[in-house]
Amino acid sequence: MSRITELPDDYEERPRSEPLVEPLKEPLSEYKSPSQASSDSPEAFRAQAEVKDNKSHNSQTKDAAASTAPSLPPPLASTHGQSPEDMLSMMNRTPLFMTTLDETDGIGGENMDLEALKALAYEGSATEIAKNFKEQGNERYQAKIWKDAVEFYTKGLAVLEEARKRPKDQEGVKLVQDGEDEKDAIAIAETLLVNRAACNLELQNYRRAVQDCSKALTFNPLNIKAHYRLTTAHLALSALREAAAAIANALSHHPGNSSLLALQTRIKDKQTAADAKERAVSERNRTAKLKMQALNVALKARGIRYRVSSKPPELEDAVVHLEQPTDPSSILFLPTLFLYPLASQSDLVKAMPETDSLQDHLTYLLPTPWDGVGEYTVTDSDCYMETTSGGLAKVGKKMAMRKVLSEANVEILDGLVKVFIVPRAKSGYWIDDFKKTHIKN
Repeated sequence: MSRITELPDDYEERPRSEPLVEPLKEPLSEYKSPSQASSDSPEAFRAQAEVKDNKSHNSQTKDAAASTAPSLPPPLASTHGQSPEDMLSMMNRTPLFMTTLDETDGIGGENMDLEALKALAYEGSATEIAKNFKEQGNERYQAKIWKDAVEFYTKGLAVLEEARKRPKDQEGVKLVQDGEDEKDAIAIAETLLVNRAACNLELQNYRRAVQDCSKALTFNPLNIKAHYRLTTAHLALSALREAAAAIANALSHHPGNSSLLALQTRIKDKQTAADAKERAVSERNRTAKLKMQALNVALKARGIRYRVSSKPPELEDAVVHLEQPTDPSSILFLPTLFLYPLASQSDLVKAMPETDSLQDHLTYLLPTPWDGVGEYTVTDSDCYMETTSGGLAKVGKKMAMRKVLSEANVEILDGLVKVFIVPRAKSGYWIDDFKKTHIKN
């Protein structure tokens, strides 16, 4: 361990007895390197000879080392002197080290190692090959790599299907070999279908799961996994009738199975909720129909015109309605829009009773906060409504809205009553401008 020692106060630096570096025997200015010396001087010839001797000695040493070193193994000798990029490219063409699929040998030919591995996957009977694909698919399924698992199961089914269609006297992969039973091939196909259905359920490919399970049940009507997954797929698709039929069929083969019974309970609960929702929707539709019928009767009885355009505005909860929705004789409420065309302003009264007059609402609407000169007052303003023919009708401020709509040639358009408010002093100017605008339109 290093330490720091404090020097005493009377410490004095003493000169060394011997110098650390031997002093030069001649001045630096007179020193010359061998290269600077004259080529004709003896010193220059001796320096050049020493350099040549050193180079020759080093070359002989390297040659001797190379001749006595052991030779590299053939796999390493083939890669000797290659760059790191070339090594990585070569490794990526080796199946064990592949990070991306490279089916070439690096110069455009086939990757023989990869082709050999592919060929191994298709050796033996179709049943053996399908079993191999099934095992690989199961490994992916356990790892939750659903898409890869589906691919392996599909390859196994394709091998079996191709071998089944091929005539027995035709060359190619046989469905079974000597000592194997064709029932084994059917059992493998059944398992592949049920396993692929499980993956499709995880991938939410419910219709494909239905197809796989249905086909598996044609091979074996007792396959409980196929029954369970078929019912689950129908339930996920909200196909409750199909799900109920599937679970009933499953329980006929496996009565008392707890998993199937639990699934049946889920179907019943979902059916109950769906029935309740359907009843609620039906009741809403029935009530809406009754309300509309009552409203039409009320409007017709009062002689009020009502029209809907091709593009009605969105008024949210501001709608024409009856105080008692199904009673045509109850008070009618009208969304009323007060327009101030000369000021480009407006006020909306969402539910104006038909018994109210315009003056009942103008008393709290006027004067407006934006009217700085006080033009808009109840006494000095006139009210107008557009007629069905496109003209204008002057409306008395003290008349009930029900009487206005019944007696004047006006209408409710898109569920909205529109009233123009204009200062009396400017009414003539505005009326002329309105007529000119409507004539052009």
